[in-house]
Amino acid sequence: MTFAEKLKKERDRLGLTQPEFQALFSKDKKPPSQRVLWNWENGTVEPFEVTQEGVLARLKKMKKKA
Repeated sequence: MTFAEKLKKERDRLGLTQPEFQALFSKDKKPPSQRVLWNWENGTVEPFEVTQEGVLARLKKMKKKA
C-alpha cells in the first residue's frame, strides 16, 4: 500500500474532510497546506519517509470523529 493510500484510508477512518484533516496540523510549527496534503493523498508528491511515518503515527492515535 502506498503512502497516498494509507493517508486516505486514515482520513476516511477518522471521518474527516480534507479541510478538517488539514486543521489537525494547524498548530504545528510548519503545518502542511491543504494543497500539500491533497498532493500527498493523491500521490502527486511524496514526503520524506520520516514525515510519512510521523503523519501516519499521529493519525493512528486519533479516534474517529463522532
